[in-house]
Amino acid sequence: IDSKVDIVGKRDADKGLKWHNSRGVGIEGTAYKLVTKGSSFVFEGERYPVEKETPFEPANVPPTKKAKTEMFSTTMAELVKSGICHSLEEYPEPVYPRKKPYPFVCGRSWLKDMRDVIQLNLDKEEDDGADDDDRIQPLCLARCSRGGKTRSLYSVVDSSLKTDEGSEEDGDNNDEGGSFDFKSLLVSFNDSSDARAEEQDDPLAALTRRIAFAAYKGKKTAKNFDDIFRQMVVSAESTRKWLGQTRCVLLMDELNKLENLVNPTAESQRLAEKFAEFLKNNFLKSAGRYFVFTTHEVFIKRKLSNLMDPKSNRNFVHRALPLIPSLIAAQNAFGWKDLNAREAIYCGLIPGLILMKRRSSFPTEKREEAVQTFLATNYRENTVLSLLKSLITGDKDSVPDSLEQLMDTSDGGKIRWIPDHMVYVLSQIADKGFEKLSDELRTLVQKITDLFDQFKGAKTYGGDGWEALFGLVLLVRILTKQSDHLIDLATFLSTNIEFTTSFNHPINVTAKNQFEDIQDADALMAAIPKKQEGARVAIYYPEHASFKQYDILVVMWDAAGDRFKAMGYQLKEGKEIPSDQAKSGFQNFVVRGKAAQKSNKLRNWEIASDDQIDCFFGSSGVQWTPKRW
Repeated sequence: IDSKVDIVGKRDADKGLKWHNSRGVGIEGTAYKLVTKGSSFVFEGERYPVEKETPFEPANVPPTKKAKTEMFSTTMAELVKSGICHSLEEYPEPVYPRKKPYPFVCGRSWLKDMRDVIQLNLDKEEDDGADDDDRIQPLCLARCSRGGKTRSLYSVVDSSLKTDEGSEEDGDNNDEGGSFDFKSLLVSFNDSSDARAEEQDDPLAALTRRIAFAAYKGKKTAKNFDDIFRQMVVSAESTRKWLGQTRCVLLMDELNKLENLVNPTAESQRLAEKFAEFLKNNFLKSAGRYFVFTTHEVFIKRKLSNLMDPKSNRNFVHRALPLIPSLIAAQNAFGWKDLNAREAIYCGLIPGLILMKRRSSFPTEKREEAVQTFLATNYRENTVLSLLKSLITGDKDSVPDSLEQLMDTSDGGKIRWIPDHMVYVLSQIADKGFEKLSDELRTLVQKITDLFDQFKGAKTYGGDGWEALFGLVLLVRILTKQSDHLIDLATFLSTNIEFTTSFNHPINVTAKNQFEDIQDADALMAAIPKKQEGARVAIYYPEHASFKQYDILVVMWDAAGDRFKAMGYQLKEGKEIPSDQAKSGFQNFVVRGKAAQKSNKLRNWEIASDDQIDCFFGSSGVQWTPKRW
């Protein structure tokens, strides 16, 4: 007997105690003799543990209410003996909890890579005192909330069950088939077994409790976890014995929910170390064992490494979670024929977010909470500039902790922006940062969000989207002093010259001659002052269709305030090359959406190569260019 339900109030005849077995069938008569230690029951809405084997009597007098919130100790052996849990040998493969899961959209290579990483590390054995490079590396999968971490983790497990050749069709799980010779033990610190505040001080107890729940013979529901397992303390030693010598991979979903692993209190530090020690000894060092985890936050890898090996370093295998392999794959999988490339890019190309956008249920609650937490901190201009810089560098340390959960990650652990989330973040900073940011920075941050929105709303193959995308990355690079072949800032950076940044400013216009009236580069340069107060780099984006030859221009002034350089960019979504001669006196670039492998010079134009464009767009933007459309 594993649980007890109370149905007071339904019918008078059913008032009082009523036992149910693991299948939910009411128990009466003398078929059952004992209630096993580790069980529990409900009486008039209150749950109580069974402290020891108790004779089965429907008229049992419940213990005092003091027992309601008390934890009780048990072992995996007792849970198996009582019929509550499976032994590991008979433990079935995890089953995805939703009846109609959305299609798992990924290419063939992603699942194969996961299988290869697991199999490679599963067969390794780690010697005591191994060098850092010889230590077995756990597998980390990191992404924002609602980004498909749980679905991906289950799909890794599902791939181990396939034995036939998988067919490769857009939108399908394109795994090659095959099977693993190990048990997949999947536990979650979210959803039906969410980690609560009272569990934070003892992460090892939280883990062993969920291992018991994973082995539970009944349904893996939140009610069953709360009713049966929430108050259990399952000994770590009994869990080790339950594991025995069976080949096993532990898959932990949402490890970031164990918050004290990242910021342990003085009291919980030793318990956090015990958690890490349990993982290392039981799921890393021995051949036939391995563990994988998902998280919102990349930083947890560093903390877990320090807990496992405080005097040295343990690296982690960090793999990006899958993006849609193509626009057609997403359209077919989600039944969204009108999905366009820019909408998909706005969702970070993340299948789960695209699906939620399709269902008009895009997640915003956690985003708003994260942003409000950030706005309440003592952030300054350098904080915002560092955040913007992360678009290019992918450096996790550039992102405030509260905002990391809004990011995606790439192979190796670099962060990637999800435009829909980051536009909201930047718009809130621009709107509410008036006390902490200069008017100049707030204006430019707002301009970045405007360009994002312009990109999203552009017509397919209209050219405006590509121009806006290039312009916003160009603005971020200049604002954060990230020099590149396509925007050379070496004159300033090599001599530590500070410069200001502006957009469509400075310019001399009159009531009769506005910016939008300027028709070509010569007229624009005539309207741009030759002299400024100090160094400056300015972007000019004449959006009106009548402007000739260039789509975007950059003008620079040196430390003395003298204008010394002008750069012109022509943006082409496809493979086109301008037929006209580029202007002298400018550094001229053609940036194509479908670029060649090598750069070239033609008619005074420098035609950027594919690698140069990828480098310019950086860690995040490389996923947004037309070759992904």
